[in-house]
Amino acid sequence: EHIRVAASTGIEPVGAADLILFCVKSTDTTAAAREIAPLIKPGAIILALQNGVDNPERIAAEVAKIIAAHGGNTAPRQSAKVASPR
Repeated sequence: EHIRVAASTGIEPVGAADLILFCVKSTDTTAAAREIAPLIKPGAIILALQNGVDNPERIAAEVAKIIAAHGGNTAPRQSAKVASPR
């Protein structure tokens, strides 16, 4: 079985993605997470495919900062999940 996927290296499509494959160098994790956080839709899953055991926590922390910064407008990102293959 083949499943067609839409892929992009830019951040613009993040807002429509159900699954976000987070594939950046560990040194760029915080900056990349900060950049995509405002775009993440409700229920989206962020799959961290990186070396480094603390990257999912670093991504989640940036998403949480965006939620806090938007006060009452938090619903779009509250349900985002950050995962990592273990």
